[in-house]
Amino acid sequence: MTASVDTVELIRTFATAAHVSYRMLADPTGKVAQDTGIRELQHVVGASAFGVPQPGIFVLAKDGKILAKFVMQGYKVRPDPDEVLTAVRVLAK
Repeated sequence: MTASVDTVELIRTFATAAHVSYRMLADPTGKVAQDTGIRELQHVVGASAFGVPQPGIFVLAKDGKILAKFVMQGYKVRPDPDEVLTAVRVLAK
């Protein structure tokens, strides 16, 4: 799943045109990014990019509880896939 500060309609249009098959989250107010601690803090309230999330990966339990969170500062760096897989394997034990 991916999150975007765009509207549901804009995301739907993009997903249809790009044949996106995974779930996309509309977070136009930035509330989800704020509540999960992944909001890019350089963008202040009122800025056009306010609410933009930092790149990250969440590992969730079946009940939706966050078991692990890998969040990177800045949009150019992504979590290391091997580190994420190692954590998932440990959590699966």
